[in-house]
Amino acid sequence: MNALAMGGVRLERHYVYKYCSPTTCSFLTGRLAVHVNQDNACNDAFSTSGADLRMTMPPAKLKAAGFETAVGKWHCGARSPSNLPINRGFDHHLGFLKGGEDH
Repeated sequence: MNALAMGGVRLERHYVYKYCSPTTCSFLTGRLAVHVNQDNACNDAFSTSGADLRMTMPPAKLKAAGFETAVGKWHCGARSPSNLPINRGFDHHLGFLKGGEDH
């Protein structure tokens, strides 16, 4: 990561959205929330909200390069097994799949 940063790949500005799900989906896909998940509806079990399954996320690329990946709170879609973090490039998931939990 340091070599990438020193070579010019740096995330110096990233805007966030009113809710956590659009921000997370935007960060993990590199696309604005209007293109991936603007409405924060991932808490609905039947929602089609969340990161598009056709999009490859950084953890999948990191995993392919030999890194081990993990995530806590997900909130990027959970309507099918394909949407789960372990099927989107993460080796480990310990946390919540959706938002609005009472910690």
